[in-house]
Amino acid sequence: MSNELQNSASEPTKADTAASDACTRSGAFALGLSVVLFLLIPFWEHRQKEIAFARYLTYRVNLTLEVDALDENPAWRKLKDSNGAVESMSLVLLQNRAST
Repeated sequence: MSNELQNSASEPTKADTAASDACTRSGAFALGLSVVLFLLIPFWEHRQKEIAFARYLTYRVNLTLEVDALDENPAWRKLKDSNGAVESMSLVLLQNRAST
């Protein structure tokens, strides 16, 4: 029996080698994943600003399209013909004028 204990203590078995390889692979994977996540931190920090900027650009383009489409509206043309300065009026004045 003492031969068996000495034999197993000095030479690794197939199970020991497989466990060691698996542990090494999982450790390398965890290290690689940690490095990738660490490198993504600057991207995450600026993500909210990028989303806000994209929303701003979308609203700006939509506003431009709506203002351009306004020239085709018959009610707008009638108001524009009746008052030449209507394009320089504030939105509050236009809203008050439309409600009366």
